[in-house]
Amino acid sequence: MVEKSETLKELWQRVIVAYNCNDLKLMQETEILIAKALEQTGNETIEIEIPNIDEKIKELEAEIIKIRETDPYQYKFLLEDPEAVEEKKNSLKEEMESYEEYANQLDEILNGLLEKEVSFTWRMN
Repeated sequence: MVEKSETLKELWQRVIVAYNCNDLKLMQETEILIAKALEQTGNETIEIEIPNIDEKIKELEAEIIKIRETDPYQYKFLLEDPEAVEEKKNSLKEEMESYEEYANQLDEILNGLLEKEVSFTWRMN
C-alpha cells in the first residue's frame, strides 16, 4: 500500500527522520497525517486520540503570534511601503555611521594607550 502512494512514502520518510532524531512531537504529528492519508485513500480508518489538545492549540496559537510579530514577517509590511523602505535605509545608514564613529574613537583611545607603552593581557573564555 505504501509503495503505491507518494503521500504515504513521504510520511513514512518523515517518521523515519523523526525516529532517528528522537523527536516524539514530530512523530505524533506525522501519525495524525498518516491517519488522514489512509482515510482519504479509503483503505483504513485509524482512531487517534490527541492528549491535551486544548493546550497544544494554545501553544500553536502562541507560536503563530510570535512568528507574526518578529522581523522577517514584519518586513513584508515594510517592503510594501516605499517610504518606509527609505526611512529604514536612512535609519540603518545613521546607525552604521554612529558605529563607525565609535570605532574611530576606540582606535584613538587604543593608540593613545599604546603610545604610553601600556601592556594588556587579553583573556578569552
